Amino acid sequence: MANNTAEWWDIDGTSLHQYGWSVTTIGGARYDLPPRRGSNVKVAYAPGQRFVPKQPDSRVITLAMFLTGMDPATGAQTGNEILRWNDSWDFLRRLLWRVEGRQFDLTRRQLLTINGTPGILVTTGQGEFSGGMQPSMTGRTRAEFTMDILMASPYFWGNETTTILPWDGPTSVVNPGHDLAGPGGNLQVTMTGPLTNPRITNATPTPEVWVRYDGTIADGVTVTFDVPTYTATDSTGATVTNKVFSSGARWWMGLLPPDPGGSSGGNLLTLTSDDTFPPYNPANGNIITGVGHGSVVFRPPYV
Repeated sequence: MANNTAEWWDIDGTSLHQYGWSVTTIGGARYDLPPRRGSNVKVAYAPGQRFVPKQPDSRVITLAMFLTGMDPATGAQTGNEILRWNDSWDFLRRLLWRVEGRQFDLTRRQLLTINGTPGILVTTGQGEFSGGMQPSMTGRTRAEFTMDILMASPYFWGNETTTILPWDGPTSVVNPGHDLAGPGGNLQVTMTGPLTNPRITNATPTPEVWVRYDGTIADGVTVTFDVPTYTATDSTGATVTNKVFSSGARWWMGLLPPDPGGSSGGNLLTLTSDDTFPPYNPANGNIITGVGHGSVVFRPPYV
């Protein structure tokens, strides 16, 4: 698969930036921010309105494209141009039109500086075809058109990262995304025994956020907290949600994104418990037999 640019989109691994067809959009909806859902509340005898936190809503990404009767991968003429155009058009229609309108992976690649390092940021969201695909013919074997892709969830997700949380060892976990990682749809927190009444605290938000397991986690047993669904299970398969408590926000746990200037983004997390373990040693992180530990697994959300 050949691409005609360093920044490109694909659907389920098929590039939309090739030589026989390509996205021509420069700005527009693909760089737009998703709308917010919710509204402030009017209170009798109070000036203005009372602020209510808003949630990001679904959005439509519109991509403008062209299609020719040439080989998509090379742009070269290969046989009958009319047949090639018809086949390519049919391929793109099938690429978008899914049984029951099911979603596909929509991946975008952008040249950005992330954590101080320039590179290509690869993020993937879920989309479904919602309109467009009326070809405007500029010749029998060349057309221009748009495709509208509805994203029920507005986020594009970065690569999954895992950070180990040693017992009683403050650990910085960086969320390089645009929004809170956690309740928005992708964050798992684990605690691995032996641990007694363990708690993971994120001291970065104000007020701090913590999630606690009431009880004993046996040596080698792992309890997994799925933040978006507010459920917890252990490695034996048992549901232990009734033993989970949290404080500090409307969600169990979350990882703040960087400041608007791109600085910070580090969340200071600490795992503590009622146990008596050797003092925290950064050299080994206390990830040793007989000492409990935790982890944070997430994909940063981008808009």
